[in-house]
Amino acid sequence: MRSRLVQMKANGDVLLLFLVGSVLRIVYAIATKYDVRGHDVGGHIDYIVYLARNHYALPPVHGGLEYYHPPLYYMVMAPLYQLGTFLGWSEETSFTLIQSASIFLSIVTLALGLWIGLLLFEQKDRLQLLSYGAIITALPSLIFFAARINNDVLASFLAFLSLLVLLQWWRRPGAGWWIFFSVLVGLGLLTKSSAVLLLVVGWVCLTVRADFSLGRKFLALALSLLIVLAIAGWFHIPRALQETDKKLALIGNRNILTNFVPNSSEAFFVFSPAAMVRIPFNHAFEDSFRRMYFWEFYFRSGLFGEFQFEDRLLPLGSVMIVFALEVLLLAVLGFSVAMRNSFIALLPMHATTVVWLIGMVVYRYAYPYSSSQDFRYTILLSVPLGYYVARGIGCLPPRIQMVAVGIVAVFTACCGIFITALLT
Repeated sequence: MRSRLVQMKANGDVLLLFLVGSVLRIVYAIATKYDVRGHDVGGHIDYIVYLARNHYALPPVHGGLEYYHPPLYYMVMAPLYQLGTFLGWSEETSFTLIQSASIFLSIVTLALGLWIGLLLFEQKDRLQLLSYGAIITALPSLIFFAARINNDVLASFLAFLSLLVLLQWWRRPGAGWWIFFSVLVGLGLLTKSSAVLLLVVGWVCLTVRADFSLGRKFLALALSLLIVLAIAGWFHIPRALQETDKKLALIGNRNILTNFVPNSSEAFFVFSPAAMVRIPFNHAFEDSFRRMYFWEFYFRSGLFGEFQFEDRLLPLGSVMIVFALEVLLLAVLGFSVAMRNSFIALLPMHATTVVWLIGMVVYRYAYPYSSSQDFRYTILLSVPLGYYVARGIGCLPPRIQMVAVGIVAVFTACCGIFITALLT
């Protein structure tokens, strides 16, 4: 009876977080036009409109700003544009309908993140589940997706769902879960090329499984490769073969990007908390915002993207940085404890963290632009980040534990206040 009550409380907590997070996303998106705090919105809209007007024939790769991207997101959104045209709506109204799909996908992604939390935490770990869920609910970089017309919206949904399925397969290694994961990775690659990191994570987990024979591992690997190639190979293989400049196969518009930053040792090893508190917001083109320091830009972009905000929000932004740094310390503590005590049990989380961070560093080095340092490229890391924060809290003595919970509560409350302040 007691365990059932605890479970009901945990489910109630998660439901409340889901409702709060959904309201934040809906209100933010309603009050934020689709081209505000977006990324090359015009290019993404051009892709959608091209498909809608040309019977879903793919556009010339270098014929538009975003035409180089895999097509799935744009194919999913094109019918909404066609619906608006059929109903006689203005283009502006049709684009708002597409933004509504972003709201929906953002809310479903939130639900997936909270579902992962229910898998990771036991009933007795209510405080840890709440701490994890609060981060997933209120992190601004996740909420920003709700208002965007951008393939990141679908890519983040597929990434969260892929991690959820991989965790299920890790617990119950049936062929169905592995096939489902492979299909999701294929769809992810047909949405955004960064989904290849999901495949790497899955293969790392497959390689480490002690309960699989070598032959079974080989068959599972071959099966996943065949599924991924069947879904996304038709797009990526010709692109890779046709491009003489192989970097263009990944970032087709890199030749017009101008926000260069140096690949110096300082770029990758300078990380000043004091400077970030003093300058909480990013700027992709102004060195005075310390855009040249990768980890500082990346850290701040998890809260504020690559954007600047009104001066009235500077004090709140600085406070958020202070508490985010404390939350980061909890995450480092939780990561070290989890790696030491639960390495195998939580391998999908650890592999996701390491692979995506390495992928981010390699991407930034290969494409040295300040816009390449945005946390949105690794938005899936919000899940292990939230988990490690909660795990860090769980390993502290009871009195200090409550202080840590308070830090997370203040941090996430500030995030909610910040999102709300953007509406005025």
